[in-house]
Amino acid sequence: MAQPETSAPSEAQIQLQDFRNALKSLGNTQADEEEHIEILCTMGAIYSHISLDSSRICIADGLRLSKKIGYKMGQARASMLMANIDGRTGKNIKAIEEYQEALRLYTEAKSMRGIVACYTNIGTIYQSEGKYQEAEEYFQKTVSALDTTRTAGKNMELGVALFNLGELYAGNLNEPAKGLPYMQRAIVIIDEVNNSPARVAFYLGLGGCLTQLNKPTEGLGYYLKALQLARESGNQSGIASSYTHIADVYVIRKDVPKALSYLAEAETVFETIEDKVELLNVYEKQYEINLLENDHPAALEALKKELVLVRRMENKTTTVALYQHLEAEYTALGDTGKAKKYKDLAEALLKEQ
Repeated sequence: MAQPETSAPSEAQIQLQDFRNALKSLGNTQADEEEHIEILCTMGAIYSHISLDSSRICIADGLRLSKKIGYKMGQARASMLMANIDGRTGKNIKAIEEYQEALRLYTEAKSMRGIVACYTNIGTIYQSEGKYQEAEEYFQKTVSALDTTRTAGKNMELGVALFNLGELYAGNLNEPAKGLPYMQRAIVIIDEVNNSPARVAFYLGLGGCLTQLNKPTEGLGYYLKALQLARESGNQSGIASSYTHIADVYVIRKDVPKALSYLAEAETVFETIEDKVELLNVYEKQYEINLLENDHPAALEALKKELVLVRRMENKTTTVALYQHLEAEYTALGDTGKAKKYKDLAEALLKEQ
């Protein structure tokens, strides 16, 4: 009788088993107990990519043991890991409380790395909630902390912190002039570090900031740098993102054919790498450009592509909005039958919600 095939254990499963074996060999000294806590936290971090329930169990055990023996670094790490999970699952209030507790403990332990991580994570949650003033406060704290302890090894962290703050000003607070110097400092640092994916993202961000400041030619220069670097490193997402940003400049220049050409290139790449979120962004841009050009048939095609993708993603709210857009497009084209069809579909889906 043939034996059932079994798949080979993944790298994560092998690591977890190694850590379980390591736990069995530990004794009862303070050092052993601290090592026990560190292993539990590390297992929790690995499990966070496999099973959130298992992750929570490991982290909670690590936190409990840390409190029992008064190991503050263990408490801080466990609190931060639990906050990471709560932030990922939308429990933002709880996550911020846990980050604040980790921050208190890291501050007592004078762990600058832990302090900076807490500042950044708290700022990121506030940014995601639209609380931009609070996000600014914590991003500023991150930059200040890294600036005062700057070493060669921390340059990358400082570059990211500066970029986050610049993006907050330019994007969320609509203050590109305020964000520009932070982004320019970030570019200098990231060029020194020579981290290719980060350089692509930073060039695109700085290009966007310059474009907001009515300097599209300078912005285009950075978009083209990002495109070149992405091509050299085989960064497909970076290539496609560069195309969409370049298209924005050609829209400003009222060169619609060129803008649509770059968007078509971006669409092809995003389809290949199956980046649904960015594909939606491309379709939306195609729709808006064609609508401005009063090319309703082309706008309609963009909407249809968007609808197919949104249905696959099972996003009902966006589906309703697209039905309503399609109703408006068919009305503009004089096709009352299809306009009514999409109106009815929108109303039916709204009732389900």
